[in-house]
Amino acid sequence: MDMMRSPPYQHRPVGTMTILIVDDAELIRAMLIDYLADAGYTAVGASDGREALEYLHIWPCQFVFLDIMMPVMDGWELLQVIHADLSLATIPVVVMTAAENVRTLALEQGAMEYLPKPVNVDIVMTIVRYHLGT
Repeated sequence: MDMMRSPPYQHRPVGTMTILIVDDAELIRAMLIDYLADAGYTAVGASDGREALEYLHIWPCQFVFLDIMMPVMDGWELLQVIHADLSLATIPVVVMTAAENVRTLALEQGAMEYLPKPVNVDIVMTIVRYHLGT
């Protein structure tokens, strides 16, 4: 990512908790970002794992919703990188995917939660409130 360019969906006021939505489906990203923003959270988006990793190194995030099937760097790769990086390892990650039978693998790989797609936004809010204590 060009360091002169703002990260995607960068609307992050200083001092707020930020939720990163990583999904190559722009409609899903935008829907979750808007829904979380309407609920009072700061939400930003990335279209693949590499873009998300670059974003995480620029702006600390307190929570990540992560799609698994993406181009460039998929969700499994990003999850491994997050857990290997001490500066990122404590960020809760929720895996979201349409792939079947991955719940156990997602939890074994370090995800805090697993959500099947299509994602239910009420469940997203419950997870966010529970894990962020808001």
